Amino acid sequence: MSALSCFLHPHHVSLIDTHSFRAKIQHAGDPYYNIDGLSHKDVLAPKFDIIETEHAFFIVGEIPGVKAKELVSFEWLEDQTLFVRGHVDSLEAEQKGDNVKKLHIERHVGRFERSFTLPTKVDPKSLEATLEDGLLKIGVRKIGSS
Repeated sequence: MSALSCFLHPHHVSLIDTHSFRAKIQHAGDPYYNIDGLSHKDVLAPKFDIIETEHAFFIVGEIPGVKAKELVSFEWLEDQTLFVRGHVDSLEAEQKGDNVKKLHIERHVGRFERSFTLPTKVDPKSLEATLEDGLLKIGVRKIGSS
């Protein structure tokens, strides 16, 4: 994915490019940009917060149902855009049997993806992530910071 195309991605947060209404209208009908809701169908977009300090960025998101951070992938584009991907499993494996009946389903399960373009370049090798109680915490140092 090119840097330009990820800026308008439906699951993308850019801290350097605001998504203008005109730009969204230009891409109406293009399924990649999800203007019509067809692209990324069944791909979840978990909620994340981004915090900046003098030397680092911290990205914190809710991904309940993911049991280990090893089930989450992190991919960098040009040392400034981070893609976070993974899968939220269903509980069906734990609910097997002849007498099991789903009465009400609200939980989201399946693939998830988010991407974030940070305002400055970072050191991708400095990425540290933890996952506890469904909360994914990512820290990454800015370039030139110790």
